[in-house]
Amino acid sequence: MASFADAFPDEVLLAALGDDIVYFPVLGGSYPIKAIVEEGVERMGNDGYTLESTTEVEVLISDLPITPKRNDKINMDGKTFTVDAITNNDGSYYRLTVH
Repeated sequence: MASFADAFPDEVLLAALGDDIVYFPVLGGSYPIKAIVEEGVERMGNDGYTLESTTEVEVLISDLPITPKRNDKINMDGKTFTVDAITNNDGSYYRLTVH
């Protein structure tokens, strides 16, 4: 029996469910790709008590031929986000915190 991951690879799921974005590295160029954009993600603040609301963007590493950097830009539906940090890299996806 095939697993869910075998039946629906990341590329297929992202193509069906992802948001259209354009990624603009600080060094120039642009990459129109699919991503998962989550606004209103709550994270624990540095004090351990305060919840901070942020926006996170997940992109397939195979879709982005560069490593994301702080201050890169992402455009989605006329909104522009600025990359703050890579918060996770699991080998398949980059998870980026943006503002």
